[in-house]
Amino acid sequence: MRIVFFVTALTFVTITSAHAQSLFILQGERGAEGSLAWSVGPFSNGVETHGGMSLDGRWDVGFGFNRYNADFGGPDDTTLTEWTPFVRYFLFKEDDDGTPVSFAVHGQFFGDNFEGGDDGWYALAGAQLYKKLTLVDGFAFYPYVGFSLAGESYTIAGGEAERAIYLTRQFGVHGLLRTTDNSWVRLTAEEHSFRRETYRAVRAAYVVRF
Repeated sequence: MRIVFFVTALTFVTITSAHAQSLFILQGERGAEGSLAWSVGPFSNGVETHGGMSLDGRWDVGFGFNRYNADFGGPDDTTLTEWTPFVRYFLFKEDDDGTPVSFAVHGQFFGDNFEGGDDGWYALAGAQLYKKLTLVDGFAFYPYVGFSLAGESYTIAGGEAERAIYLTRQFGVHGLLRTTDNSWVRLTAEEHSFRRETYRAVRAAYVVRF
């Protein structure tokens, strides 16, 4: 039973964050972002922090650190810390290319350490589609949908590594409010489904162009 609990936690406790600085930065410009999120799911909740940069309005790179409590209602309760390097590339964007939608591909690695010495990792590679909906000058919504191929490996109680490959889906919406000519506040609500488990998060970020 302990193995089942830990496998469930490793597979589902985390949610990939929809960082997209270059979605808001024009091609050839640079930007940076810092964000804080609260994630909840069937077995866990916790805080996610992330920092990232738009290198040229197309490439995003970043790094995150997350900490979750996994609640299984007994002695198998645990905490999980996670580090998450991240990269995304926009193939085309509405503001730069005049296309009706923006499209990006991404990759992200999740290194997980459980209380008690169990550990594992998983990686996501996939794509996301965004649509800009301007409501008033200085405020816009960006609904998005994405799919990723997930590969994972976990080791429980010193046993053999267990591995799996499967698809995930993600959707959500960014709300972007311009605060100055070169900065924005971004609020995000997102949902990420891993097999039969779904995790949700709300995120607040500050984006600056330089």
